[in-house]
Amino acid sequence: FFFFNLSEIKLSNKLKTIGDYAFYCCYNVMSITIPASVEEIGESAFAYLGNPLTVVSHITEPFDIDKISFEQWGGDGDDPTLCVPYGSKAKYEALEGWSVFTTIIEIGDADGDGSIDVNDVTSTINHILNKPTASFFKGAADMDGDGVIDVNDVQGIIDRALGK
Repeated sequence: FFFFNLSEIKLSNKLKTIGDYAFYCCYNVMSITIPASVEEIGESAFAYLGNPLTVVSHITEPFDIDKISFEQWGGDGDDPTLCVPYGSKAKYEALEGWSVFTTIIEIGDADGDGSIDVNDVTSTINHILNKPTASFFKGAADMDGDGVIDVNDVQGIIDRALGK
């Protein structure tokens, strides 16, 4: 089953299970948002999607998945990026199934440098104003998870940077 025109997958907040091969070979998909409600991701559920691929997972307590759930085509193109809830990066890194993601960024770290600070605020504002920056990760800047980068996300990053 191929979804040729599908470029973004944003799953329901009530979804518990993503079945085997659910979005297999959806070549045009460049972005996936997985809600916190998901408890199981099946074999090859997201294998062979678009490149570069960004996955935003709202799962705060990640579980191990099959190593080929997010398998990419050959070595062509960029490594996929995984954006995860603040404080959960080490948990994802410790699970073998998520190892396809060599770049894991916590939500709020919009510039991907490993810290949430004024630079993330600046990068996000520049994105809103259509001023490109060297590194900007939209999935990490979307603090409220609504798919739109706006002033609410800037405020969320400021709050996170201040420890709120």
